[in-house]
Amino acid sequence: MTIAQSVEFPLVCQNCGTPGAAWKGQAVRRGELLWEINFQCLNCGLTSCDFDPGEAPAHIRDALLATHGPARLRVEDPKGRIKLLQVLRSTFGWPLDRARRALAELGTTGYRCTDVEAEFLRRRLTELGVHALVEK
Repeated sequence: MTIAQSVEFPLVCQNCGTPGAAWKGQAVRRGELLWEINFQCLNCGLTSCDFDPGEAPAHIRDALLATHGPARLRVEDPKGRIKLLQVLRSTFGWPLDRARRALAELGTTGYRCTDVEAEFLRRRLTELGVHALVEK
């Protein structure tokens, strides 16, 4: 099942100079968290799709949070927090100190993230036997 969220933004075609249709966002496809930028020129037909796994660049993540609002991921079980630390590091490639900061949010306000990140992390934790809750 694919989960996706995107934001449309203005972009001029590098080929013909005409404004085109552009989207940036995140998706979960085949069990992998991806970020992506898609463009299509309605004049000359140029298309592009750039994507990569893992943590989205700040401009994509910030646009999703501004447009769709944050989700909050909560884990009640203290044992689950260790697994979450492992999942955060493997998903985003974060160093231990960055993952620990996110873990600290879990114990207070909940980890603030995009809807796609929250659902991806919730599913990963569920696979590990950890009950996680996503709040909007």
